[in-house]
Amino acid sequence: MSADVAASLSVLAMVVVVSEVTRRLLIGARADTGLAAYLGELVSTFQLCCCTHELKLLSDAGGIEPQLALTLTYLAAVIHGLTFRGAIGNPSGVLVHAYHARFPAGCALRRIACQFGAAGAARGAVRLVWGIGLSELHVRHRLLGFHCSSPVRAPLTKAAGVELVCAFAVQTVITCTQRLEEKFRVHAVAAAITTMVYAGGSVTGAVLNPAVAFSTQFLCTGPSFLENCLIYWLSPVLGTSHPNKRKRAFIHLLHRLGHLSGSRSCWSLSTGGQRQVASLLQGHNHTPTHNLQESINLCPRREHANSSRDLNQGSAAPK
Repeated sequence: MSADVAASLSVLAMVVVVSEVTRRLLIGARADTGLAAYLGELVSTFQLCCCTHELKLLSDAGGIEPQLALTLTYLAAVIHGLTFRGAIGNPSGVLVHAYHARFPAGCALRRIACQFGAAGAARGAVRLVWGIGLSELHVRHRLLGFHCSSPVRAPLTKAAGVELVCAFAVQTVITCTQRLEEKFRVHAVAAAITTMVYAGGSVTGAVLNPAVAFSTQFLCTGPSFLENCLIYWLSPVLGTSHPNKRKRAFIHLLHRLGHLSGSRSCWSLSTGGQRQVASLLQGHNHTPTHNLQESINLCPRREHANSSRDLNQGSAAPK
């Protein structure tokens, strides 16, 4: 194990331990008040964003193998699931609960505000940790002014579509495993997240979380703020929402964007693909997941071949 990997693992362990202690102290002291849920969102989202920052740096600049990156992604997802204690840590998930009337509108908005506040705090906290220079990787990153590049390596329409489909797949697993014991459910959800990172990580990073994206992606060079909003905010929200009309409207919007930008060939559905995507969005289970990439012809054949080669290289962008 290299020194950079060892240092990053130490940082991850420190973040989880400090967050868990803080979570127990704050929630325990405020258990009888209405603040416990919001404090849980603050601490848990902070933990999630800090760990994502460190894993993203290790993957982008640390030069680790894709297999190790995916393993760390899976382990991090399991740890987050076991330690969040009822916190959601994802604005898309909060909106799903609000849609099903599990949260009042005011409660949902306050939870989302806590999540984005924690995401901004995590961005500043990791820079302080990197500034200490615990490893050569941290030192190099500090000397470069904490510069980062966006993982988006596709046209806007394709990138938004990938985030939507990946978010939809993870949300489907979350919904279908609600009756499982938590100790088993976290592994199923972590496996789904890791699979989506492998499938879509080379296209967008497969962030799947608007708060995490705000913390880790929005200051990186690459797409504009509005493009990031479409890819990392609107797409996951629509991917996790249940009303089918919204998904159909969004896919129609992507189709129109591709047509207006002169890249209609980069967002086209075959006749069979249209039926499969429509079936998927309607919630039918007979559409094989492994046929999804074949159903959506997001790019011409030459570009599609390059994308497939990139996907085989894996990704380490965590969720």
